[in-house]
Amino acid sequence: MPKGEDERWRSGMRMMQLIAVAGIVAALAIFPGSEANAGKESVRYSRKKISRATVHIVTVNLNDPRIEVRPVVAGNQVGRRQSFTGFLARHQPLAQLTGSYFGLRNSLPVGDLVIRGRRLYDGHVGSALALRQDNTARIIDIPHRWKSSWHGYENVLQGGIRLVENGKTAVYPTSQGFYSRDLLRATTRTAVGLTRHRKLLLVAVENNVQLSRLAGIMKALGCVDAMTLDGGTSTGIAFGHRVLVQPGRTISNVLQVVERPRPVYPKKARVKKQVKAVPPATPTFPLPAKPAPKASPDAMMTPRKPAAMPALPTAPERLTENSYEIWFGNRTLLANPPRFRYSKKSEASSQQSADDRFVLFDRFVRYS
Repeated sequence: MPKGEDERWRSGMRMMQLIAVAGIVAALAIFPGSEANAGKESVRYSRKKISRATVHIVTVNLNDPRIEVRPVVAGNQVGRRQSFTGFLARHQPLAQLTGSYFGLRNSLPVGDLVIRGRRLYDGHVGSALALRQDNTARIIDIPHRWKSSWHGYENVLQGGIRLVENGKTAVYPTSQGFYSRDLLRATTRTAVGLTRHRKLLLVAVENNVQLSRLAGIMKALGCVDAMTLDGGTSTGIAFGHRVLVQPGRTISNVLQVVERPRPVYPKKARVKKQVKAVPPATPTFPLPAKPAPKASPDAMMTPRKPAAMPALPTAPERLTENSYEIWFGNRTLLANPPRFRYSKKSEASSQQSADDRFVLFDRFVRYS
């Protein structure tokens, strides 16, 4: 192959490789992993050392309407247990934390559970993390054995011990119905907290700490309200598909951060325009003229009558004695002829003059 063609072929291959790499980078940007679907700014993970304890923190931005924080029960049924990784594999959340306390014998949670507006269980023990549909979150203390309707809240997870209230430490487990000494001893812990800037913190502490020390850690993270969740052997936290702290046993429920499902709007039915069927135009032909009626032989032999002449206008009645007018159509033929006077002549002369007048009139009528 000549050198010129070889160089052209190599430059073309390099250009194709660059285009392929650019396409892969664009595809990765458009279709990121599950932990970045809602945006890196909405769900973040960090690890800190606070009071000589290793703390795993997942910060959730509740200002993002695409984010939903909800409790999930094992097998979608209350009273069952499931492994921590089993929850991850089934629901694939953005982040996951161990849920509320539960009974080891019956696997029932100690507090209320409301998932997407549906009340699943009534426990009536401990503080509750309650969230509305617009991600407005509160930590509410319900008196022991009191029943709440949770009206207006979309997701509720009850069954924790209050740690911080309005920026101050408030740890009173016995007044909330927690009497077991195992809950008060130092152990690994999980907790949730709310900041002033609508941030939800999911916290897991690997070291053994007491409740008062856990309250100090939550205050150091900027929480104004906080409560514990299940701990000890049940302590677990995950970010995306990474399990940061693995529980040592199966658990009854977890708290997950997921992408809110997009609303599905019914498709508008396409209305087809109804076209009226128009019949094909029929060709129109001129009708043949009717034949004239044949005249009967009797009518042909009958002579026609002459048309009547129009009546002549009458002469105006303005004639006086010894005067007259002669009319023919619209023309005056003779008007005011000379008057004839009768003298005392003989009758012969009078008769002769009258005859002359008649002859004159007769000639005028005939030849005019």
